[in-house]
Amino acid sequence: MHNVELLITNGDSAAHLLQQAGIGSKILPWRDVLHEGPIPQDQDDLQLAETRARFIVSQRWGEYGPTLKQFRERDELLARGSAYNRISLWFEHDLYDQLQLLQVLDRCKALPLDKLFLVQATDFLGTQTPESIAEFRKLERPVTGEQIALAQSAWQALRAPSPEALANLAGNDLAELPFLKNSLTRLLKELPSTSNGLNLTQQHILQIVGQNPEITARELFGKYNEAETPAFMGDWSFWRWLDGMTMPSHALIDGLPPGGYPFRKSREQASIYLQSKLSLSALGESILNGAEDLIDTLGIDRWVGGVHLTTTDCWRWDPENHRPQAPK
Repeated sequence: MHNVELLITNGDSAAHLLQQAGIGSKILPWRDVLHEGPIPQDQDDLQLAETRARFIVSQRWGEYGPTLKQFRERDELLARGSAYNRISLWFEHDLYDQLQLLQVLDRCKALPLDKLFLVQATDFLGTQTPESIAEFRKLERPVTGEQIALAQSAWQALRAPSPEALANLAGNDLAELPFLKNSLTRLLKELPSTSNGLNLTQQHILQIVGQNPEITARELFGKYNEAETPAFMGDWSFWRWLDGMTMPSHALIDGLPPGGYPFRKSREQASIYLQSKLSLSALGESILNGAEDLIDTLGIDRWVGGVHLTTTDCWRWDPENHRPQAPK
């Protein structure tokens, strides 16, 4: 593959724009939502691809066979990276992209350093035009050994069964990857709060619904993204969180149609969901106000990176001390 460039970016929207702009002879979208679901430390790349594919299926975002095939083909292409003259990584400043960047840089550790380049975008690539996305090439810089080392450390900390290493790392100067510190700190806030058991995503959602009576699901998504700096969550991830807060037996929010968001179904069904008017349930209001604790009331079985949160073994985030709190 003489004089060929492999360009790796976050997802299909950016990849399509880069292709339209004529940048990169081979474009590889990374396509994983690493701030959601398990990333266990004790799994190799093949096992992790299987775990991630099972998670995607569990969220009703895709089918196991095609998803696993996509992950394996992606991983194999990067493993053959030395066949390319140069590899350029194009990632944004938000949590979604920064976690992808860690995984990609960690897997680049065996590749010749002089082939690696990085564009750390300060705006969202998927919202550009073919003309404007081409301007981001000006931000491209050679990847350094320090960046590879930091990414390796952060990737291992992210996958650890306890959040302590990640919190310690987030407390350091991470100037080699300037958007990483903010992203890791935001991820740690996905641990349940010591004050009411809500993570920051759930806290934002309940606060917005409480402050905006009869807000629609579509409007809620827009206001949620305004509350995040920078915004990082895609719509399908958001509907997953909203659905989890509207389960009939223990709803925190009332107003959505039964069955949850209609992934991969008709536009008419999606429109009904998006136009639903929402309000806090009595339980949602009680938990938001701290009168009840979400984990004590409903339990938990969820992953944040490599940390498996269960009702009897649940790390929490202490917002006053800005540190994880070990299970009691």
